[in-house]
Amino acid sequence: MALPTTSKWVRTDLLHPTFTARLHALLNEDSRIAGKVKIVSGVRSYADQKRLYDGWKAGKAGFNLAANPDRKFGSGLFQGSWHMQQPFDGYGHAVDLRIVGRGLSTGDVARIAKDYGIRQT
Repeated sequence: MALPTTSKWVRTDLLHPTFTARLHALLNEDSRIAGKVKIVSGVRSYADQKRLYDGWKAGKAGFNLAANPDRKFGSGLFQGSWHMQQPFDGYGHAVDLRIVGRGLSTGDVARIAKDYGIRQT
C-alpha cells in the first residue's frame, strides 16, 4: 500500500527506505493514525530545490521561501533541506504531516510517531 498523501504531487519516492517503512507502519497500519493523517510535503530533488530557491530569491510570483540547496547543516552532513534528496545517500529524510481526520492533535501525532522512531523537528 502506498503512503497516503494529500496530493499526487507529493513525492515520497526519494525517501530513505527505513523512513518509508516507518511511515508506512504509522500511517497505514496504526489504528490510532490510519486514515487520519497524510503526508502534505515530501521530498524534492536538488534540481527542484534549486528551482524553488532561485525563484524565491528572484522574487518571482508563486515562489515561497525555500531553503538554499547548497547550505550545509547538521555538522555539514546534510545539505539544503531535510526535505531535499541528500547527496551523501541519495534520499530525503523528512516529511510534513497533515491531520485530515478527527480526534487527533499535533501532540498526539508526535507522541504516536515517536513509537515508530519518527520525531518531530
